[in-house]
Amino acid sequence: MSDSADDLIARLARDCREAGMTDLAESIEPVQRFVGQWWTQVLMPWFTDHGPAHSRRVAEYALQIAAVPDLPTPHALTVLERYILWAAAWLHDIGMQTLPGVPLGPMQPKDFERVRHAHPDQSAIEIKGRFIEVGLPRNDSPLVQMISWVARAHGTSYYEDTVELLRRIPLVRNQEVRGGLLASILLMADEMDLHYERVVTLPPAWGTINAVADAHAFKHKQVLGSRVAHADGLVSLSITMIQSDGAHDRLTSAIQKWITDKLRRQIALVEDAFTGGFNGRVQLSRNIKVEIVEGWEPATLADPSSMDTVYAENARSELINHDLALQELEGSISRREFTAIQGRLYEFIDIDGREDLLEAALTRARRDGAVVVECSYLYESRGASTVSDIIRSWVDQLAPQSERSDVAALSELIESADTHVVLALSSADLLPKSEFLTLIKALRSIALASENLSILITLDLDMWDDSFDTAVPASGLMADDVADYLAAFVPWQYARGEARARLNYADYKRLAQHHRLEYGMEV
Repeated sequence: MSDSADDLIARLARDCREAGMTDLAESIEPVQRFVGQWWTQVLMPWFTDHGPAHSRRVAEYALQIAAVPDLPTPHALTVLERYILWAAAWLHDIGMQTLPGVPLGPMQPKDFERVRHAHPDQSAIEIKGRFIEVGLPRNDSPLVQMISWVARAHGTSYYEDTVELLRRIPLVRNQEVRGGLLASILLMADEMDLHYERVVTLPPAWGTINAVADAHAFKHKQVLGSRVAHADGLVSLSITMIQSDGAHDRLTSAIQKWITDKLRRQIALVEDAFTGGFNGRVQLSRNIKVEIVEGWEPATLADPSSMDTVYAENARSELINHDLALQELEGSISRREFTAIQGRLYEFIDIDGREDLLEAALTRARRDGAVVVECSYLYESRGASTVSDIIRSWVDQLAPQSERSDVAALSELIESADTHVVLALSSADLLPKSEFLTLIKALRSIALASENLSILITLDLDMWDDSFDTAVPASGLMADDVADYLAAFVPWQYARGEARARLNYADYKRLAQHHRLEYGMEV
């Protein structure tokens, strides 16, 4: 970055004084001091750093994103807007320390998720309730409300409704304030604070870290820094990642994909308020540049369960729609059912996304602790595999040294397993009908003999057998779902237009890949 955090703050204080808002300039130091004191004791140490160092970097990124060069006065941020953005950035995470009902001890997954998702709202509550203690100017309710709502908007689940709330405060100190624009900048600035300085070490008394938190911590360990660049009204983001000695390419690629997919989704989320706030003169680039540099020491590898979280997120991002179908599959897996995922396969092209849906379900099952035993021989060989090949594959995964590879051996291995097993088969409809029926009958008998087995297979829409407990169709693309998916690659006006073309799932996947190549996108 061209300007340090100190330079940006000094310039903001100077500009506030020159604009006749001395009280804003004088509040800068008290706000920073309050945040430092607020985080003297970290009450929820399972998370990556959300304290003053994080706030300082987010404020720096926010002001850098907003500092579009050569932007005419009516479009550039005013001094007041820059102050509101800065204050919201410094205060956006204080709700992490005071969320009611969160235990100060080992956290259950539900507690962890609640803190992650609800703290932005709690931050807004704290800002409004403590504004004098915080150091914000007195007797200026619109200013305090604006800062609290901009801070609240950094939470993805709160962003859209908070932008609507911000429209209720069009003026602060008799100046127009583009609250939606400020909210969009803060959300992106918060998302950019990815690098290793955020990783914290848990005190021994707190026990092991949550798998999701561990995944985020490992992600941050791989990032040396993030940067903002401006060129001709385009704001570009870049990430520098490290691949330490001994790290696998698959692991590095998975982390890179997790980061870039999330950034693109966030850009799509804020685009309307961001570009509209600048009257169409500034855009965020979806082409996230990633530089990989070689490390100098062996990698600290993530726990496998943490990487399962990453793989599950990446598989979900590859789905165009099917949120409801994925929820149905998770339910059928938890109920230990025999489930058919139904969709069309035309000339070995996944027309309805059934294979993506299967992969997303399996990665979530792994994340949740199940042993996943899958076979994709039929799909990969275009139907050139047999039932014996499939059974052999499953047995080898459960017992690599087994000398037997029949149905009885598979059944015995599953029955003897001391954990939940998910058995999966891709493209069962490529088997000859007689072999298909034989396999389905065998799987049903195995399912009846085991109380801890779930089975998932993909097949055509018109195929059904009474052996199945349930069927989940991978069909029914909705234009809004398609637009949401494509908006990660192209601006919304194009995404909405392409969504109206009513193509099939496979065609939209190809279109997304075309956009990736067209714009030179990483991963």
